[in-house]
Amino acid sequence: MLRACVYFSAVFGASAFSTTPTPEPMEYLKLIDLPMDTLPEGVVGGVGSTIFAGSRSNGRIFKVDTATGEVVELVAPLPATATHEQSQRWAVGLTYDVMTNTVFSAGGPSGEVRAFNADSGEMLGVWMLNVPNTAAGETVFINDCVISDAGVYVTNSRKAEMYLLPFGTGNALPAPNGFTTIPLTGQWEQLGSGNSANGIEALPDGNLLVINGGNGKLFKVMPSGEAMLISLTGMGAEFALTNGDGILLDGMELYVVHNRLNQVTVFKMAADFMTGTLHKLVVDDDFKVPTTIAKVEDRFYVVNARFGESPPLDYEIVHVTDLP
Repeated sequence: MLRACVYFSAVFGASAFSTTPTPEPMEYLKLIDLPMDTLPEGVVGGVGSTIFAGSRSNGRIFKVDTATGEVVELVAPLPATATHEQSQRWAVGLTYDVMTNTVFSAGGPSGEVRAFNADSGEMLGVWMLNVPNTAAGETVFINDCVISDAGVYVTNSRKAEMYLLPFGTGNALPAPNGFTTIPLTGQWEQLGSGNSANGIEALPDGNLLVINGGNGKLFKVMPSGEAMLISLTGMGAEFALTNGDGILLDGMELYVVHNRLNQVTVFKMAADFMTGTLHKLVVDDDFKVPTTIAKVEDRFYVVNARFGESPPLDYEIVHVTDLP
């Protein structure tokens, strides 16, 4: 069982002949407004009706109640450091560990990944995963992260490598230098410029799914870093994940957000996750360059990043009602 997918429910004292009226289904908000300077990109579901959203402007993280629309600043703007201006300390992809009630955020151009208590917002750790050789023209973009039984896996869009922050005894977080750098090998295709590795998901067998947003390909990646190209088909042909960004695995269905195409695709994956067939393609008038997707209870939400536009803007979390 994957750590990130633990849900508990129980019914006590129910009677087959109860005369209690069946309550009307709750109507959830279609749009939830975030602050107009947020520059969001990552979202992840928490416990109950909670969803977390990060900020590309200064690393803030918001805790949102999708039942009421209440938005609370969980993590305040991060300060500048000796090596990074505040504007470089992004919160891009997010993941949530239900076992420790911890939110992890990928730090984009800062090269960092960070951990926060999901109730208090207290920073629990910072790991500097990559320091690029800027004199040689290198850049870094720590893009997304995911919880697995082994720890937290993290992608770097600008280099053919991923990282693992292993959990210790009692789910303890590693020391600042206690992460592993894993080269991406096999069939992995690193682009010469721009972003490559982006969204990442964990499989039940310990392997991973990683999308290359630059060329629209999906890979099954072993913990060793060996990557195998997955064959996706749809509409009678090979299907490219053009502008593919965040991904979400729910059972055998894979949800892919195509940011600048303003759409979400759903694939039925084979048992070995080496092939997938397009099941549904969803567009929505409320999509404004969505980037990532989260499941909250039985509902799906995306966040509008609105790339190419300057704040202040209306940034929203969108309840996507037309997904299977």
